[in-house]
Formats: sequence, structure tokens, C-alpha cells
Amino acid sequence: MFDAIRRRPVFWGGLGLLLAALAIAWGLRSKAMEEARMHMPERQSALAQEGLRTAEDEFQTLTDDLRSRAQTLAQDTVIVDELRAWSGGDERPDGLVRHLADRRTEKRTSVEVYAPTLRLLAWSGVQMPADRAPARDALLQSPQVSVSIDEDVRRGLAAWWPVRYEGETIGVLRVVRVVSYQPPVQNRYIQGFSLEEEWSRRTREPISLDWTPRDDSLEDATPHTVLREAGGAPLVRASVSKPPPERVLERAKARYDHAIALGVALVFLWVSIGAWEWYCALPVRGEGDRSLAGLRAAAARFSLAALVWWSTRYALLELDVPARFQDEHGLLSPLFDPSHLASTFGFGLMRSAGDLLITAVFGVLFALAWLHLAARFRLSAPSLQDLAERVQKTVPRRPSSARFLGALAATAGVLLASLFFLAAYVRHAVLDSTLDFFSRTGLLPQPLVLVVLCALFLLVVATVLIATGSLWVSLRMLVRYRPVWWARGMPILSVAVT
Repeated sequence: MFDAIRRRPVFWGGLGLLLAALAIAWGLRSKAMEEARMHMPERQSALAQEGLRTAEDEFQTLTDDLRSRAQTLAQDTVIVDELRAWSGGDERPDGLVRHLADRRTEKRTSVEVYAPTLRLLAWSGVQMPADRAPARDALLQSPQVSVSIDEDVRRGLAAWWPVRYEGETIGVLRVVRVVSYQPPVQNRYIQGFSLEEEWSRRTREPISLDWTPRDDSLEDATPHTVLREAGGAPLVRASVSKPPPERVLERAKARYDHAIALGVALVFLWVSIGAWEWYCALPVRGEGDRSLAGLRAAAARFSLAALVWWSTRYALLELDVPARFQDEHGLLSPLFDPSHLASTFGFGLMRSAGDLLITAVFGVLFALAWLHLAARFRLSAPSLQDLAERVQKTVPRRPSSARFLGALAATAGVLLASLFFLAAYVRHAVLDSTLDFFSRTGLLPQPLVLVVLCALFLLVVATVLIATGSLWVSLRMLVRYRPVWWARGMPILSVAVT
């Protein structure tokens, strides 16, 4: 034991530091959970207030964005000129209608232009009622934010902005964002959405919204806040139920769970590196040194290193690393979103586009390692002709028809298995995803499609490398166990596999 540490101090020292860090993280996790149990009511209230602050921030961001869009459109020269030129008759201004019709409107958003009398002149996008609009005088004087309710199906936030020319209000513009949609029937084609669901995912606490808040309804024991427009009028009431103790404990240990998962992943990767160094430490000093015992020792060490390598890959899947570190709206979050690609093939090796890419990287590195091992078996020569002559002149050490045919069958099996797995990966990447691999609007495909294609290319490279290494090993075994009746076929076979 001490001799092994003395020979490899860096590996054992690094492993010791990682294990010590894991022990410290585990101790801090236990301490955090104990403190959470001791101060449970305070922690419950703090989590509820944190959820309410997040709701306030998100609501402020949403209303600011709507007001900014409404202000920009209210200053649009085409809209201003069309409202100035409109005579006020029964006919709507054609130029204004065409301008809004040609304008690209974002999803779940509508743009409407009203006359000073609040008569609707032109619109683009979804239509929402104006039943809870502020008073006409207020709309003509200053920007306003209101709520638009379409029965029990849709809820929207609306930003009103007066359109002015030389100080005179000549119209009003409204930008509406649908923030809640609950259709009577939902299926794979019709899906509902709501701010409650979005905010609940971000805060990890159940948030409920009351779209008809009244001042006399705000007195209760449930933690709540009233989301108001700039003038102070209540728009939406947001409330958060106090989380149960189990959720408080889960939140208390979540940060340490991430640290522990990262530490365990680093331990597996460090051990994988150590296993590879242990395999490479087996010397090969020359051609005459490549005895059967030496090759068996190299193969045994490589097998153990390969087992550790793929155990590391499945450990990362079990630990959900690195997907667990991605925020819902993070830059790399689409890579690990199963709505784009999700397959159970390989016990999770391609449960998302990001996991498929990581698996492909693992596969290429494994293939390179396999090629390194196969190089120990490879019969080399300056040219193919010299290689064929060498194979023909080599006297088989242990002629055996059974082992010779077994080596041929094993080689064919490895090659067919490699092709099968490659074909299966390609098939599942296409059938188990929602990505469109055949539609392109630019020079390059969509980023996620490009990631999947790069992963499949890496798998093709890995398959070629594994096949090449397998043929090198096969030739060595075939020469060793070549029976007498196959003497003339070996030169042709040696050229074919080289």
C-alpha cells in the first residue's frame, strides 16, 4: 500500500483531497439540515417571501418590456402619419391596416391601434377584450398597464401608450401579451400555459395568481403580495403557500447535493485517469518483448481501465451531471432538455442531446484507448508486400483450427456489433427527437441539430477506430493460431485487414 503511494504520489494525493472535500461537504450538508429543522417556521416564511420577491421581479420585468414595446410602436412614423391623415370617418385607414398586417408580431402578443374615441382601427396578432381598460381620459394622458381577461380561457397583460403629434393625442396604442391560456381540451397539439406554472418552476414554490384583486380580499394568513401598475392600482394578487417541512429540508441540502455530486463525478474521473496511467505503466520495449503473457497483461489492465471508464459515464448519468447544474433559462439548458431528444437506448446514454454528445466524447476516447492497446498487437512492416511476406513466413506457435475460426468469428462479431450500435444511435437520434433534421434556413442547421450531428459524427469516428483496432488484434491472433490448411490465405487476409 505505502509502496503504491510512493510510486504515484500525485494520483493518491489528489484522490485523498477529493475524498476529504466530499467528507467536508457531507458534514456541512448534515449541519445545514439540522439548522433547518431547528428553525423550520422561519425557513418556511423565508422561502415564501423569496418566491413572492421573484414574482414581483418577474412581473416588473414583464410590464417594463410591454411598456417599452408600446412606446416604440407609438413613435412609429408610419402609425403617426396614418393617424394624422385619417379623416375620422367610418373607413379604417388602409395604410395603417396594411402596416400592422405586414409587421411580424411575436408569439402570444398582439398590437392594436385605437382612435382617441377608443374605436379600434387596426390590429395584428391575437385579439383580447378591453373589458378592464382604464378610463378614456387616463389613456389619452399617460401610459397605463391593465389586465385583459377572456372569460375563463385566457389572461393577458396590456400596455397602453398614447400616440402624440406636436403635443396632441391622435390615438392610443395597446400591446397585449397573453400570459395564461387554459383551453377546455388539451392534447399533444393544444397545450395550455400560465404565469403560475412558469414562476412556480423558477421559484420551486407553488405560486397562485388572482386576476381580480380587491383591497378587502388581501387580509389573510397566506403570504401574498399585490402586483400593481405604476400608478398604484392593483392588477394581480400573488400568493405563496408556506412550503412543507420536506421541501424546506430539500432546499437546505440542494446546494450541498450539487457539491457532493460534483465531487463524486470528479472522483470517478480522477480514478479513470489513474486507471489509464496504470495501464500505460506496463512497458513494451520492443518487438521481441511482445510475448503472449505481456499482451495478456496489457489486455487485462485495459479491460479494468475500460470498466472504470464506462462506470464513470454511467455514474455521471446517475448523478445527473452536468445537467443538474443548468438553470432553466441557462445558455446550455436546451442541450439537456428532454423535450428535444429523449431516448432510453443504452440505459440513458442519449436521454438528451447533451448526454448524447458526452457519450460520443466518451466513445471516441475509448476508441483511441482501444487503438493504443491494439498497437501492441499490430504486426508492422515497411510496406504491404513486406507485411504479406512476413505473415506468410511466420511459423504459427500454436496452430489450432478452433481458435483460428473463433478469432475470425470474434472479429466479425465485433465489427457487426459496432455497426449495429452506430445504426441504433442514428435511428434513435432521429425517431426519439422532435428536431427537424431536414429543414434549413441558413448555411448551418439549428444549434441543437448541429450538436446531434456532431455527436453522431464522433460515433462514426469511434466505430472506425474500434474496427481498425479489432482488425489489428485479429491479425495477430490469426497468425498465432493459423492452421496448416490456411497457409495460402493469410497473405491476402493480412493485406485486407491492414
